[in-house]
Amino acid sequence: MNVTASSPDSPAIEATAPALATDSVAAAPSPKRRLPMTLGVGILAVIAVVAALYLARAFFVPLLIGILASYALRPLVNWLKACYIPRPAGAVRVASPPLVRAWRPPFSSLRPWRSAGLTFRVLTC
Repeated sequence: MNVTASSPDSPAIEATAPALATDSVAAAPSPKRRLPMTLGVGILAVIAVVAALYLARAFFVPLLIGILASYALRPLVNWLKACYIPRPAGAVRVASPPLVRAWRPPFSSLRPWRSAGLTFRVLTC
């Protein structure tokens, strides 16, 4: 739409309406055209995250086990705190028995060779 304003002493001034939206749409890339590239980058990002977690499993698995153990043992620590035992001491008291049992070698208290009637002699020179 063109509007012309003129007076007898001034030259004609022409004002034009803004261009139609079809001109700006043609210049910008369409979202359908960008979709395969965005999808490909997203798939590569997911593969990279899965690979990083797989390679870092030696770090994340013990971390997650510790977090789950803290949630599981929290009620016992809270009960010990209610019995006027400080929280750090209660946490050590609750977490120590499973750790001590895990470090003990298997069959250390059973001594199966004694039940089979075997004895060991110490050789002396």
